[in-house]
Amino acid sequence: MRQYRAAAAAAFFALAGHAVAQTAPAQFHVDTINSDSGFVANNAGPGHQVVYTTTISRPGASWLRVYFRDVILSGNMFNPDASYVRITSMQDGAVQTLNAKEMRDWHNSTAYFNGDTVIVEILASNTGLNRVQIESVDVGEPQNAPSIESLCGVDDRQLSSDPRNARLMPIGCTVWLIDDAAHCFLTAGHCISNGTTNAVAQFNVPLSTSGGSPVNPAPQDQYPVDTASIQSNGGQGIGNDFAYVGFNESAGMTAYERQGMVSYNITTNMPANGTPINITGYGSTTSPVSPTWYLVQKTHTGPKVTSTTGSPNPISYQTDTTGGNSGSPVVDESTGEAIGIHTHAGCSSTDGNNGTHLAHTGVQNALNNPQGNCIPVGLTFTYPGGLPALIDPAGGDVINVEVGASGANTPAPGTGMFHYDIGSGFVSVPMNQVTPNVYQAITPAVPCGTVMDYFFSADSTGGNMYVHPLNAPTNTFATLSATGLTTNTVLEEDFESGGVPSGWAATGLWAFGTACAASGSPCDGANYAYYSQANCTYNTGAANSGTLTAPSVFVPANGVLEFCYTLRTENNASYDQLKVLVNGTEIEQLSDTSSWTAHSIDLSNFSGQNVTISFSFNTVDSIQNDHEGPQIDGVKISASTADCNACYADCDSSGALNIFDYICFGNEYAANTSYADCDGSGSLNIFDYICFGNEYAAGCP
Repeated sequence: MRQYRAAAAAAFFALAGHAVAQTAPAQFHVDTINSDSGFVANNAGPGHQVVYTTTISRPGASWLRVYFRDVILSGNMFNPDASYVRITSMQDGAVQTLNAKEMRDWHNSTAYFNGDTVIVEILASNTGLNRVQIESVDVGEPQNAPSIESLCGVDDRQLSSDPRNARLMPIGCTVWLIDDAAHCFLTAGHCISNGTTNAVAQFNVPLSTSGGSPVNPAPQDQYPVDTASIQSNGGQGIGNDFAYVGFNESAGMTAYERQGMVSYNITTNMPANGTPINITGYGSTTSPVSPTWYLVQKTHTGPKVTSTTGSPNPISYQTDTTGGNSGSPVVDESTGEAIGIHTHAGCSSTDGNNGTHLAHTGVQNALNNPQGNCIPVGLTFTYPGGLPALIDPAGGDVINVEVGASGANTPAPGTGMFHYDIGSGFVSVPMNQVTPNVYQAITPAVPCGTVMDYFFSADSTGGNMYVHPLNAPTNTFATLSATGLTTNTVLEEDFESGGVPSGWAATGLWAFGTACAASGSPCDGANYAYYSQANCTYNTGAANSGTLTAPSVFVPANGVLEFCYTLRTENNASYDQLKVLVNGTEIEQLSDTSSWTAHSIDLSNFSGQNVTISFSFNTVDSIQNDHEGPQIDGVKISASTADCNACYADCDSSGALNIFDYICFGNEYAANTSYADCDGSGSLNIFDYICFGNEYAAGCP
């Protein structure tokens, strides 16, 4: 199962010259563990109890991935009382839970976890005996794999965050969601083989460490391959290299659902030479590009050029790519449609990088004959106009729903249903059918500040009912009933005073100003807090530490801590640690980043409490301290709450309309709040003032 790294490296070095595939294999070694929990059961009482715990630690590892030999988890896997395995990263607190079904979907393995230590636990109710045998662990090493650059000039790719693209681990390629009925993926054939079990698609990939080692996203953003779905030709050269593949659910949702139900439209059109071609994928980087960009999503556009090699369906373009870009979508920028799969390097002043055009008969045959979870199940549901972020408490908002065929399943007209729950159980009502299988769901009156959970259903002509999202009502859509959102900020500090802010405290080497600047710009003015000496290092000759502490504040419901930071250290989680503390207790250890990075932490566990937030830096030892250290800026604690003003124009909620409402609106506008976006355009301008004037003239009910 884990000869993947060796095979990938062999394939890399076997390729030569013009037709070089662009993978960037993960660097790791395999450690055998052979750990056995034995048979364990819950004899302690009702509910789930931890009945077994073991710690896996490999000091210095960039990441860990655990493999199990045999797993027995008691109880019905579809019932909530079934036993499950819980894996927790000690570095960032990321958690994955796997019941019997999910363990099967993950091929008896876990997601990738950051750091060098994970805890593996069995949680059981009183459903019977359980047993977990751990076979081995993949141990991430510093990333130094050879990768082929194919730049058409300077590397001017830009960071991007297209939700349709994912990083394919451990081979180091790119995969992307397509608009087939099951929303499966395309990639290069040399990126995945038929029968592969250990491939994982990673979405929402964070920046890499300052040393260039990949950082893994949260476990719920990682999806295990559905082996039965893979149709790969293995990669047979330029113009003949493709794979069509599906990935299993993660934490109860498909990638398509969690990523916002977006995918690439695919076409067999071939644009003319000179047409701008975009490539977005997870390519490698080399100096002077920041190591934090290594194997994270980047994008570039260049012209289509004539293909000089390859058969039967090549496509070429002078668009920058590097190792890790194999499998990326080749997109006609003029239409936004995907026309090919990027597979090989080759760019020069005259030639281009290369891919496989989607007119390839093998690609079309695979798409027309899906396997595994790429076989359409149920019906398709699409939402022209999108799903609402907020709904009017008075009701009457319209959600447009279109139901379509999926494979052999055809929707029965007039069967569309809208199911909603505002706290008293689901209510099911027919949707208004505009034309056959095109509906309007009308939202009910919902008390302001209440979350409405909802889903849709329709019947097939065969008499079966299908729901969306999948597994509803366990999984549902949700929206808040409100006329708008009001942001309540209880702490905000930009450090522009140049000294210790009022109410704050700083110990150790914490200072304030513009010294030792990192790349990029601070997120809130020129000044920031930083931990270093005048020489821009924290090397005092001895271990040292210091804490930057904010004044105590009350955390409202749904409170969020936001800040931006940089952290430049030796990049070892066991040393030079920057931690966020709440009331003196660690809630997160931050990772290295060489440029300013926005970050947020959910404080909902502290709602209704007075808390003190601290940023603690500790070198732990006196070695390798010749770095710039941490920098912090733009610290804010706030919460968004439902605006339940029954009359929009009564801005100050006084119950009467007068000049103070105009003053109130002006203040909201100046503060750039969502309330001030009167016309709902998404931006504030003169039309919002005109809109407010109209609302004022209309009066209150």
